[in-house]
Amino acid sequence: MVAERRLPRALFCANDTIALGAMNGAHELGLRVPDDLALVGFDDLEQAAWPLVGLTTIRVPFEDMLRSAVDRLLERIAGDDGGPRRVVHPVEPVLRTSHAGG
Repeated sequence: MVAERRLPRALFCANDTIALGAMNGAHELGLRVPDDLALVGFDDLEQAAWPLVGLTTIRVPFEDMLRSAVDRLLERIAGDDGGPRRVVHPVEPVLRTSHAGG
């Protein structure tokens, strides 16, 4: 029984699809999001903004990330073998109703 177990108060999920599954699972267990369980996803899928979902998430700049990867691939094809590089793209929290501050 859920009441007998110690449950987490919050989950940060690796992506919004997992967070939506966790939200569904919480609902099936009778837990209220965010009262009983705060949820945060990652990648800001379109469904995260649906009013019935209201998933707090982290928006990532997919186009910029893709551009960086393609640029690096083209550099490598052209003969640049300078080794791996770290490229950091800024992310943006998108606060909706699935976290305690929503």
